[in-house]
Amino acid sequence: AGYVFNLSAKHKLKPSTLIKFTTGAPLEFDLNCNLYFYEVFGIGVSWRSFDSMDAIMEYKINKNLKICYAYDYTLTNLGKYTSGSHEIMLNWQFGFKKGKFITPRYF
Repeated sequence: AGYVFNLSAKHKLKPSTLIKFTTGAPLEFDLNCNLYFYEVFGIGVSWRSFDSMDAIMEYKINKNLKICYAYDYTLTNLGKYTSGSHEIMLNWQFGFKKGKFITPRYF
């Protein structure tokens, strides 16, 4: 769940959360917050319940292609053996025929 707040014509704030439940495992949740500039560049942070902290950067190359980078730092005992992990994501949004409503994609 999340929502995009218009802070100004140039800035948007997107807080969001993800709740995960699996039988036999504890309830987990992620808390995220991203700040977008001109709907092109974004920076953010994420916290995974008692597991990790993440730093996130996004860059929208064009209307279909976005590249993202995240650095994940573990908060568990695994941190004794690792200094974190890096993630690179390419996101391609297919162009579908537009109808009457145009909605920006933040999720």
